[in-house]
Amino acid sequence: MLDRLFHAQKGSYGLGDLLLAGEDSRVLTRSLQRTTVEALWLLPSGAPVPQPAAYLGSSAMAAILQDLEQATDFVLLDSAPILPVADTRALSFLVGGFVIVVGPTTRRRHLAALKEELDRTNTSVVGAILNGFRRSQLYLEEEATYRYEQRD
Repeated sequence: MLDRLFHAQKGSYGLGDLLLAGEDSRVLTRSLQRTTVEALWLLPSGAPVPQPAAYLGSSAMAAILQDLEQATDFVLLDSAPILPVADTRALSFLVGGFVIVVGPTTRRRHLAALKEELDRTNTSVVGAILNGFRRSQLYLEEEATYRYEQRD
């Protein structure tokens, strides 16, 4: 889906290929694709890997993330939901935090279970995206305002 959103080349050499081949950072940087968004690069998913959780929690994945962190300002990973998919749990030991996506059908008990899982792995929530909500569902006052103040 991200390849369509950012008009990247689908089926390109990507993360899965890098993990399977154990490639070095020169191949990694050549695998990054420009997107239609200025200064945003995409590393395609590449070939599917057997036992994704094992690969995503591997030292090879840690090395890839380290190379990406050195080459960019910050790294965002698009992953599967953390609770039902072990692959994403494997990433929790390698990332600085998670941005969670919450939709109108998300249950509080699922958020509580997510918090427990992230606490167990000592992983921070660094942000949240409210996806698919209507304004009336957000309990905002009609004329909500925001302001920023400078602290001394």
